[in-house]
Amino acid sequence: MKRGNVEITLPQKEKVTICFTQVGKMEQGEFVLEFPFEKSGVNLNVLRTAKQLEEAAQRLKSYVSEGFLIETNEEGCVIVENLDEGVYLINSMESTEGKTLLPTLLFLPTWDEVEEKMLYDVTVVPKYGETLPKTGDETEFVGFILVFLFSALLFACGIKKIQKKEECF
Repeated sequence: MKRGNVEITLPQKEKVTICFTQVGKMEQGEFVLEFPFEKSGVNLNVLRTAKQLEEAAQRLKSYVSEGFLIETNEEGCVIVENLDEGVYLINSMESTEGKTLLPTLLFLPTWDEVEEKMLYDVTVVPKYGETLPKTGDETEFVGFILVFLFSALLFACGIKKIQKKEECF
């Protein structure tokens, strides 16, 4: 089995800690998800568009329980060497200036359309996405729903009282 190397280069020059996780492996010419990622329902062999890759990466990110942490240098680069053939998920646990790295899937080897060959030395440039401000946790949401339901109940009882009074006349 041939091994590969990956250079991760961030769009901005900065130091960032990245979680690098193998989510799949190559078996009989196809990519197969490893445990626990197979629970995600993602089929690695049918992903063709950037949107499909982004959606699959987002879905797989929720199954990450371990991986190894790597840190980019001040230039925003890091090289991971001697990797097995497979599929890797690259994501960041931190955000910088209101932005966070979007989870990215990397297939090793990767097909090069121009040279028409498999590449084992790959450069990846993850994209940034906006980090939404935290507006509250689940407890606040549940509290809001309870207050809303209680208010609706009081309102309904008030309407029934008014209707009963009108019937008396």
